[in-house]
Amino acid sequence: MTITIQSEGRRHYLVGAPFSVKDRLRSAGCKWDADRRAWWTGKRALAEQLAASCSETAAVSGGERTAEALRDDDEIAGKARYKGREYLLVWEGPTKRGRAAKLAFNDGSKVFWAAAGEYQITKRYEERQDRWGRWSGMTFGRLKRLREEHAEAKRTGVDTSYRAYKEAIEMAEDMDSFDEARRLERLGFAGWVAEQKAGRS
Repeated sequence: MTITIQSEGRRHYLVGAPFSVKDRLRSAGCKWDADRRAWWTGKRALAEQLAASCSETAAVSGGERTAEALRDDDEIAGKARYKGREYLLVWEGPTKRGRAAKLAFNDGSKVFWAAAGEYQITKRYEERQDRWGRWSGMTFGRLKRLREEHAEAKRTGVDTSYRAYKEAIEMAEDMDSFDEARRLERLGFAGWVAEQKAGRS
């Protein structure tokens, strides 16, 4: 697989970079452009070096077409519909055979490929940058934890969503309970969730 460089102003995009080299690109300081669906860097020399080394890696490993099960630290790009069923969208973009998507069963047990026109993207998880400048997206492990928390909340009847947390703060403020509103804000979302669950046990 060959990775090409497209320069636009000060950005040098690595077009065609497979999912398997994303960690190397991120550690080299590259950033993800969600609109272009490509990694970029402000240094042309670095872009050329990464394009060459990542192309060699993809060729040696047989490209990005692997069929292993998902690990907890694997990133999830979103969700997609394929042949009438919902799957996890692991990666989507150009390949040497045309545009394609890497999909996975919801339990992560199997990963497979679908060609353009066979799938429909229904949801995207965007990458976010924290206050320390680190980029992170939805991982399979985090998605499993969110599912478990949602199932537990449904089972116990406790609404532990962020929306419910904000409503609790607003309700306390509307009732002129300033101390209660400040206490909820001090607890933070995680503390409030723990308190709600403890109150129902």
